[in-house]
Amino acid sequence: MQRVRAALLPGGILLAGVCVFSVLWLLREAPGRRQQGSDRVLVQTATVPQPVFQIPIRLHGVVMPPEEIQVGAEVAGRIVEKTPECRAGNYVEKGTLLLRIDPRKYRLQVEQLRFQLEQVAAELSQLDVEEKNQQALVTIAQEELKLARRELERLDALVKKNVVTEGQRDEAARAVVQAENRLQGVVNTLELIPVRRKRLRAQQKLLQAQLQGAETDLARTEVRAPVSGLIIAELVQVGDVAQVSAPLLRMIDNSTMEVRCHLEMQHLYWIWGTLKEQPGQVPPDRYYEVPPTPAVVELAIGPRRYRWEGVLSRYEAGQIDSRTRTVPCRVRVPRPRRRLGEGPPALMRGMFVTVVLQVDTKVPLYRLPAAALNPPDTLWVVQENKLHEVRVEVVQADRQSVLVRAAPEQLQPGLPVVVSPLPVAYEGMEVEQLRSRPSPPEAAPGEAPPRAKAPGAE
Repeated sequence: MQRVRAALLPGGILLAGVCVFSVLWLLREAPGRRQQGSDRVLVQTATVPQPVFQIPIRLHGVVMPPEEIQVGAEVAGRIVEKTPECRAGNYVEKGTLLLRIDPRKYRLQVEQLRFQLEQVAAELSQLDVEEKNQQALVTIAQEELKLARRELERLDALVKKNVVTEGQRDEAARAVVQAENRLQGVVNTLELIPVRRKRLRAQQKLLQAQLQGAETDLARTEVRAPVSGLIIAELVQVGDVAQVSAPLLRMIDNSTMEVRCHLEMQHLYWIWGTLKEQPGQVPPDRYYEVPPTPAVVELAIGPRRYRWEGVLSRYEAGQIDSRTRTVPCRVRVPRPRRRLGEGPPALMRGMFVTVVLQVDTKVPLYRLPAAALNPPDTLWVVQENKLHEVRVEVVQADRQSVLVRAAPEQLQPGLPVVVSPLPVAYEGMEVEQLRSRPSPPEAAPGEAPPRAKAPGAE
């Protein structure tokens, strides 16, 4: 009996399966006719917005001072005083006394030169008196010569009458010669006085120049702040002996600050496009200057952002960094200080900030949802319920949106562009549009950073 059951069990299972299959076959639904147009693919679209003519380029950089000043000793000597203002981290105004070098030697030099100048001045005064005296002596000598000549003429007349002898006449002639010699000597002395005065005045000017140098050295014993700025390092202490040109302290001028950042070549492509001059109108030096571009410097502290106005002002080295293939540039911030009580009061050296450059363009650009972009840099637009492929140039791209450039006849405002996935797509394929998605708003400073792409890059 058990053998019979074992033989009939497989046959029963097979029979039951055949019965179930037969029932399901009889209960199946007959296929219906598809309605006309139901074979179109449903797509979601977004409307192409109005074009924009500005590209926000976001960079990262470090705040740096325009220049770092190393204050050195202009005279040698021992440091005898260090003021309380001369401390690293202190802000000092221009002209503030910071250090004092022993001034005694330089003060003695000044006094010595002043005494020498007084001596020269006394000699000049004495020379004036001598000149007056010599002029009086010249007058006396001239009168004496006149008398001697008159006496000689009288004796010459008496000799002819044999009233006086020849010897007496010779004595009168000898007196005339002596009077002439005395007059010539006085005149010679008088004529030397201008030469002596010129020499003394030259000596006076030399001493005055030496005195100015000595007074300058004396003033340089007081080391004062060359600019208004921040002291970042103090390198000497009281008692140290400073030599000429020895560094004493370092400070920075923080009345203006700069941000050091790196521009990629695709960034420079759009910045160079802002030039309005024709090639023949640009002077040669402008070829090596970056076009001034408005910039916003942002500092993020938690969820808050603080901004400063700036301008892209210059290349840092005038060359491309061979390691990163970028161009180091400087963004100048003319007013780095802010109102107290509203976040950081000023930009400080070493701050890591974000720079947003607002670059104007001469060509229209369109900001679309990121889902609209298909490889390789193409869009599918819908015209008369049919797909048409449009090749674009991607300028910027991020997770939310893309900024593209296309030919005006291919992409225009109001045109629907496909933003839903298409497993299969081809030119002229019939589609049916769903409700359009709104296009993303234009990126503004403070939003997610877009990444620039090289013009024409794949």
